[in-house]
Amino acid sequence: MKSGAPFAAVEPESCQTIQEIRDGVDEIDLALLKLLVRRQAYATRFVKIKKDAGMPRAPDEKRIAQQVERAKALGIEMGLSPLIVEPLFRTMIAQHVEFEFLEYSRLR
Repeated sequence: MKSGAPFAAVEPESCQTIQEIRDGVDEIDLALLKLLVRRQAYATRFVKIKKDAGMPRAPDEKRIAQQVERAKALGIEMGLSPLIVEPLFRTMIAQHVEFEFLEYSRLR
């Protein structure tokens, strides 16, 4: 993987080798992981604020549905297949809800 610019790998349409494609995918995977770490930090802070306010740990189903629909619409608008974006966001949100439950229980 190249270093420097946020996305140093060859652009997808310019790739000539399997290795160039793999380098690009690896670079994107690293960027996604960094974003997920940041998302988890927001979830951790959310739990603390929610618990300090005496709010229940139950997920906000209306908010979850809105997030999935928003992501799906934005993804489609950006050229991403709904076959990718919808299940990805449903899974990510479900796992963050599970993470929040565990964090909520852990806090005293």
